[in-house]
Amino acid sequence: NPKHGTLLLDSGAFTAWNQCHEMKLDDLLPVYFDFMTKYWPYCKEIYLINLDKIPGSPGRTAGYDEIQEAIEISDRNYAILVREFGNRVLPVFHQNEDEKRLFEVANMADYICVSPRNDLPEGQRVAWSREVHSKLPKNKKTHGLAATGNVMMETVPWGSVDSASWVFTAATGNINICIGGKLLNLGISQESPNRFLAGQHFNN
Repeated sequence: NPKHGTLLLDSGAFTAWNQCHEMKLDDLLPVYFDFMTKYWPYCKEIYLINLDKIPGSPGRTAGYDEIQEAIEISDRNYAILVREFGNRVLPVFHQNEDEKRLFEVANMADYICVSPRNDLPEGQRVAWSREVHSKLPKNKKTHGLAATGNVMMETVPWGSVDSASWVFTAATGNINICIGGKLLNLGISQESPNRFLAGQHFNN
């Protein structure tokens, strides 16, 4: 059986939002279709993140009406994506949204995204993520969006996480690795000066 591994594809909604643009569903659908066509023969499972409408703008907290409008758009996109791709689509719960919305999202799927605000201090993001997980049913699996801080990963029971910072970590010749229950940032490049520091490089 050639199928192995699980892939999760993000919609790019946050990247677009962070640049004050909006990702359109008509642009995303062919990307998801192409990805599924190319990689499904080789994967045990592929998950796709919903094209969520992120309320507010970078550095600005959305008001109630704007949040409700964003939820309506997100749910319309979710319904279309589920119709096209089935139950592999993950709905998204954002930090600005209320507890009622949390349970709505939890009822949509067994595997959901939880999105802490990126413009808040990490301590607030971690505290909020812990609170969300304390309210979720135990059978819900969560994917943390931009949630790869060490404390975040060590103290919040995510099923999976992602963030662009790990790409930048790799670009500088390092990896994040879990050893003995602790996340460590280790050099792997043979050019890294950390190879001379005990416990700072993969070789030592």
